[in-house]
Amino acid sequence: MIETLGDVFMLVSIISVGLVGFLLAIFLYHLIFVVMDLRQIAKRLNDITAEVEEMVMAPVQVASQAFGWLQKWVFDFCLSDKKECSEKKSDKKKKSSGKKKGKRKK
Repeated sequence: MIETLGDVFMLVSIISVGLVGFLLAIFLYHLIFVVMDLRQIAKRLNDITAEVEEMVMAPVQVASQAFGWLQKWVFDFCLSDKKECSEKKSDKKKKSSGKKKGKRKK
């Protein structure tokens, strides 16, 4: 069977190729489980970030709605004040212009 040094090297190379193939199969087997675990971890992280986003966005949405309501109220108040102010100013101008004309006549 093993008569020369070449036969020994051939036997060692066959065993090493078989051993490397076996180790490669074990590595790929473990790699499959690592990838599956990473998928589960990524999915869980996605769920956690969605929950955190929901928790953070709830107060932001409430604040946004409150700000929108306040903005609408201020705009409505300012627009109604401008109409009243312009009416009051025009009334004052009419009254003051009448008084001024009256004063000038005297």
